[in-house]
Amino acid sequence: MWAPRKLRLVTVVEPKPAKKPKSKNSFWRELPILLGAAIVVAILVRTFVIQTYYVPSGSMEHTLNINDRVLVNKLAYDFRDPHRGEVLVFNSPVSWRSAPNEKVFVKRVIGVPGDHVICCDTQGRITINGVAIDESYILRNGQQNAAPETFDITVPPGRLWVMGDNRYDSADSLANYIGTHGDMTASTIAIKAVIGRAFVLFWPFSRATWLSVPSTFSKVHIAGHCSRLSQSVGCANAEHKDQLPRLASQALIGYAHRTARPTPSPVGAGRVALLIGERPARAAPSGGVFPRLRSAFGGAPAQSRHRRATSRPSL
Repeated sequence: MWAPRKLRLVTVVEPKPAKKPKSKNSFWRELPILLGAAIVVAILVRTFVIQTYYVPSGSMEHTLNINDRVLVNKLAYDFRDPHRGEVLVFNSPVSWRSAPNEKVFVKRVIGVPGDHVICCDTQGRITINGVAIDESYILRNGQQNAAPETFDITVPPGRLWVMGDNRYDSADSLANYIGTHGDMTASTIAIKAVIGRAFVLFWPFSRATWLSVPSTFSKVHIAGHCSRLSQSVGCANAEHKDQLPRLASQALIGYAHRTARPTPSPVGAGRVALLIGERPARAAPSGGVFPRLRSAFGGAPAQSRHRRATSRPSL
């Protein structure tokens, strides 16, 4: 009698290719490449991005003390100009130096181009564009005034008025203003001389902190950065940030009013009226977009908007 034959399953295993033994010297061959790449990256970062500096004197006490280390952002002012209250590292003018090796200084920005800076008011405070700043961070050495001498200056275009936080022992703008008998070029620094912004104190660790802008500078209006439009409606007389939307609205409407060229056609006249914020004759009595915008910005009625406003230098 016929019987089925049993089948066998045979698994064929292909031999794995033999691994090539790693060379024991491969790490040492790659090490110089890795070290070279790390050095190149470090040089690029130090040159163009962030660099460390140490403070050799007490001109910024006690925000920065002697031998403190700070990190400086060298890219910060590639995209904007310095702001009031920021701590800067800059190449010092030759006339500021008491020794040839004192090339890099660190100070705080007090006035930017166009600022009117005065010392002092009845409470011994510095005023910027008519607004007094409360500088709790400065070292007064027991004196009432925020500066050792009175002054009344306007910062020239492209320049900065900088001062040390140790006001009575700092070779800063005020010291050079007094030493040069009021020469504003010699007593200010060029914006292009700024290396970067000191943004963090990292050594010693016990005092590590961010070097942020003191809140008192937020009270100062932006007269030094006013556009020609906003200056035409009295930006120099504004004292608080909450006035800026109204001033901007006034500036744009006033400018449009002065530069508009009405055409004899009704359509053209209507466009000019809308541009300067007036309601054209054919507009609905319920109002329009511009009255609501003026209300949102806290502005005045349209008819009133059309008037033209009349020690030792150290880092």
